[in-house]
Amino acid sequence: MRKVKRSITLSKTEKPVTIGGMEPIKLPSEEEIRAIYRQGEGAVVAFVGGLTGVVQALGERVQALEDQLVKNSRNSGKPPSSDGLKKKPKSLRHKSGKKSGGQPRRGWVDTTFAGFE
Repeated sequence: MRKVKRSITLSKTEKPVTIGGMEPIKLPSEEEIRAIYRQGEGAVVAFVGGLTGVVQALGERVQALEDQLVKNSRNSGKPPSSDGLKKKPKSLRHKSGKKSGGQPRRGWVDTTFAGFE
């Protein structure tokens, strides 16, 4: 597996990032980050705290989506039609070779009804 390094560029013209179902996340520009830094330690701590909240919300969202992916009709209340086009697991049970049915009764004779005349 090849790892891909992803980088986020912070620029003034960058559009807000939208993550399915959540409100858009506006990434701050480099100038905005420097302005926060110049405001002092309290502003930086508040800014990082806000980013931590966003990261936590995204982590919860990822966990919820991963939990949905592992659910199927065998481990949840979903109908089998929602499983998709995957092959069903093959049974590990083997045929014994014996005839089906119960044991014969003592004195049992294989006769059929004679019918009406």
